[in-house]
Amino acid sequence: MLKNDSLVNIGIISSLVMPTDSMYRKMITSMFDLGPMNMLSMSPIGGSASEPSIWMVVYSVVYIILIVGMTVRVFNRRDI
Repeated sequence: MLKNDSLVNIGIISSLVMPTDSMYRKMITSMFDLGPMNMLSMSPIGGSASEPSIWMVVYSVVYIILIVGMTVRVFNRRDI
């Protein structure tokens, strides 16, 4: 909407660091896909109607597996 390149780059980097927004948008578009009359694109917030690519979903799943694996590894080293 603003056509600001630095904001676009910040959005891309934040999506790669924490991919929860892309998973949320994928869930919303999967649950409320209404075809040509997509009411989500008419919302005041907007943006919820843009579905992330399949590669972003694959990245998110790999990211979750790696983070959970690293977490399990760190907690196994601790003496609780």
